[in-house]
Amino acid sequence: MAQYTENYSLHQWEAEDPFLRTDFNGDFSKIDAALGRAERGSRANAYNLYNLLLQSQYEGKYTGYKKALLFDGFLDESGVKSVTAGLGVDGPNRSLFLDSTGQGNLDRGLGHATNSRLQAGSYWEEEVTPAGNGTLTAIQLYCDGPGRFELYEGEVLLDSGAAGENTEGVALVTFSLSAQLSAGRSYRVRFVNCAGYALTVGRASESGGFGYRLCITPIQAVSGTLITKTLALESAPEQAMAWVRHSGGTVTLALGDGEEAWTPMTAGEGGPATELNGAACIETPFRLENLPVLESLAVRLTVAGNNVRVYDYGVILR
Repeated sequence: MAQYTENYSLHQWEAEDPFLRTDFNGDFSKIDAALGRAERGSRANAYNLYNLLLQSQYEGKYTGYKKALLFDGFLDESGVKSVTAGLGVDGPNRSLFLDSTGQGNLDRGLGHATNSRLQAGSYWEEEVTPAGNGTLTAIQLYCDGPGRFELYEGEVLLDSGAAGENTEGVALVTFSLSAQLSAGRSYRVRFVNCAGYALTVGRASESGGFGYRLCITPIQAVSGTLITKTLALESAPEQAMAWVRHSGGTVTLALGDGEEAWTPMTAGEGGPATELNGAACIETPFRLENLPVLESLAVRLTVAGNNVRVYDYGVILR
């Protein structure tokens, strides 16, 4: 007489027991159901872990010691190895932004109908946050003597340009600079008086600051690729699952060594979702069943479309 296993009541036959096809089919159905539950539970646990660590990143908590998880909420570029032009990390908006429009000239009230004085040896500055990507080529200002424009990101001086000469009146002066501006990032524009006297400078308005224009050549892109920094692997995972939350366009994922060897992940059907900061988005799942043997692993994320935002991604290795 057959005995049964403790957990799933699978047949345990004795040598003299007769075998029935229905017994085998019943056992296999139980095994399949149990494996299915385990697989669904594994996916759910991986997804919950991805969201938990992502939320910790947003809250500024330490998320190190990652051995089988790659993720990013794009607060900064700390997890980025390289990114193509037109695709950039928009930290203030917690996203990766593919800019198909680009940033044109920014007019900050350029004019000289109303003038102001800037004392010798002093400076005036203002914060600027472009909505798109572009290359700054020059800054224009009305003044009556020599000065210097400086462009900062944080405390880092990106570039500066001096121009102007003593004139009998206020004239339009062009200061040549060269710097790449990224959507959503904040920059400080500083104008320094280089004359030995108080400069007369055109104002933006009666109550506002100085008036000037940022001359910007737009950087436009309808596709772009980001490659992450690599994660050292202590073992050889065989499978990977991933999720990407984005608005508009399409995204694809590939896993590899961070250089030339890449294996595409298979995308599942995307559906409506809400990313962890509350924005409506699309969530696309990915899977890879046979992961090549690698000592380190990186993610290649490719984005295509018009003005696409990628809010986050997470890759779980198994």
